[in-house]
Amino acid sequence: MRLNLLLRGQMINKIEIIKMKNRYQFILITILLLSLSFNSLGQNNDTNNIVRIAKSYVEFQLDTFKNISEDYAVILISAISIDKDSIRLGISFVPAALLFDMEYDKVYEFEGFKLLIVDKLDKSYMLKKLFKETAYTKFEKVGVSYSYHPKDWSVTLNNKNEVVSVESVFRFKDVVRKLKKNKVKLASNFHFIQNMSWQTGEID
Repeated sequence: MRLNLLLRGQMINKIEIIKMKNRYQFILITILLLSLSFNSLGQNNDTNNIVRIAKSYVEFQLDTFKNISEDYAVILISAISIDKDSIRLGISFVPAALLFDMEYDKVYEFEGFKLLIVDKLDKSYMLKKLFKETAYTKFEKVGVSYSYHPKDWSVTLNNKNEVVSVESVFRFKDVVRKLKKNKVKLASNFHFIQNMSWQTGEID
């Protein structure tokens, strides 16, 4: 009788141990699947694509206007929602002296230039995570002549931060060549806008 009770007790313990192992395995598999899902989501929503766009803009302008100086030019960048699935990114070079009355709390650095983020727009928080903060600078109104006139880019992004459109005064092939060089992710419905006219063309 005692032997039977002992054997039964051992069997119950083994069953409980197996159940516990199965439970832990289930928990571990669930955590792994959740981790993979979050990683996949992060890859689909590639905020670093914004950095690659900014890099493309700076390189393009430096190629076009050889005399842009980090002493006199500041990168101004902004991001605002268009709707729940897309945002508009604006990026331009601005003479530092013209920013003397602009309100800003922080100064960032990018590609050797000072960078300011337009704070009051709803997607500015996203930009602040992407650029490196540097020492605060108060730009002063000084009499400096500017011989360059860099134009801004207006970029529409979808909810994966892929580029849906770029608006620029420059040529389609020149702008897209620079974007592709820096591995900027373009949406399947990407299009280019030049001088407010819809342009079509191959992006290879």
